[in-house]
Amino acid sequence: MLESRIITDSRIASVDYLRGMMAISIMLYHYITWSGVEYSQFMNVFSIYGVSIFYILSGLSLALAYDKQAASLQNLRCYIIKRIFRIFPLFSIAVTATIILKYVQYIILNKEFNASIYEIILNYSLVFGFVDTSLYLPIGGWSIGNEMVFYALFPVIMFFVVKRMNFALYFSYLMALFVYVYFAFFMFGETATSLEKWYKYINPFNQLFLFYSGVMIALLFSGIRVSRLIGSFFIVAIFSIFIFYPVGGEREDLTEGVARLLLTFLSISLVFLIYRTKLSIHKTLGNRLLFLGKVSYSVYLLHPLVGLPMAFVFEYFGLGVPFSYLISIMVTLYISHLSYKYVEMPMINKGKLVANRVNI
Repeated sequence: MLESRIITDSRIASVDYLRGMMAISIMLYHYITWSGVEYSQFMNVFSIYGVSIFYILSGLSLALAYDKQAASLQNLRCYIIKRIFRIFPLFSIAVTATIILKYVQYIILNKEFNASIYEIILNYSLVFGFVDTSLYLPIGGWSIGNEMVFYALFPVIMFFVVKRMNFALYFSYLMALFVYVYFAFFMFGETATSLEKWYKYINPFNQLFLFYSGVMIALLFSGIRVSRLIGSFFIVAIFSIFIFYPVGGEREDLTEGVARLLLTFLSISLVFLIYRTKLSIHKTLGNRLLFLGKVSYSVYLLHPLVGLPMAFVFEYFGLGVPFSYLISIMVTLYISHLSYKYVEMPMINKGKLVANRVNI
């Protein structure tokens, strides 16, 4: 009877579990902070390193999905087409909704409409990550701009692998680590303002090492198996460190210096362990986490577009802002489900069809 209540999932499913958990943690962090409710400081850790883990998972997933295929010219065209159909449609919806909300705020609240034609073009074309990451429009959109930079570099990494250019592969990975360490210890400066630090933090070269680490996990550790007991122990240990890590007074304390390196190492280790440990998850919990993993892109992009307008409406009618964000969680998950079903999946399938035609 016990076996009927437990399902043993593939390691790819385990990666989806983690992706869903990180999307939820980022949404909860935003909703809790925007509601003005006091929260445990460990939410800062999960909000910052939730995005970092997304980058690691992105590199891992791409390396597993393409397995050196993106290096050839013909497969490169297919790779680009599939990435466009995967990322652009939903991001374009998020950009449009953000512009509409900014305009509504301009009309109703007399707030400045701070979105230039130049910024709008950069966002719809998704090239702002190559130009200036700070020009993102949707809340959280900076990370998608970084992803586009990583997607552009991924075929180069695969080229090193296909051509057995091991020196170039390892040297470029070490350079990414060097840049990462340089940002952590030397780029921010004690006199820089929080906004200046933020713009430096979201620089794609400050995040590249994370994506590259995901790729290297797939390339170097595909044959390694971690026992369920050992893997589960260290996964729980890492989550415990994230929860109880002593957080300073500012979020910057987590993105600079030794803390940045330690929490990055733990994030990479967590992804590796979840990927290489054959976990057994209760069927009900596993299905919920798989759902969250599938809709994570929608949850990440759409939760501000749901939560902030609902908070405004609830506050206007005196219904309580914290309650509005509680309702927003359910609404976000439902809208994300619809988005995945009617926007993401159709566009993913369309991308595959177009890529197959190009590949003939």
